[in-house]
Amino acid sequence: MLAGVLPFLAARDLQGTLAFYEGLGFERVICEMEQTNGIHGMLSGSVELMFYHEPDLDPALAGRGVRLYLDTDDVATLHARALALGAEIIRDLEVRPWGMREFTLRDPNGYIMTFAQGADQ
Repeated sequence: MLAGVLPFLAARDLQGTLAFYEGLGFERVICEMEQTNGIHGMLSGSVELMFYHEPDLDPALAGRGVRLYLDTDDVATLHARALALGAEIIRDLEVRPWGMREFTLRDPNGYIMTFAQGADQ
């Protein structure tokens, strides 16, 4: 029945958020689409993320209870790009006991994202 999921996340600084994810390697698919409830942006890579402009967003509350786990085929490159962007790395790149090579960052809006790849890949 279900075909996928598209996270729709608040961004205090929409353009800054889109630039951050472009720096990680996402491609900007939709830029500033006017809607009745604000400006939207969508990014696409192996997964899609959609953001909407929420200028009063409190980063301490943005990611509360939400963590995204994103599979990738090149976690080392994503990690290097995150470091180059000055991203807040919460857990550095390493192989976890469950066989995944992963790292976790907090994005500019406070969302926690883990990027992972099978350790045998």
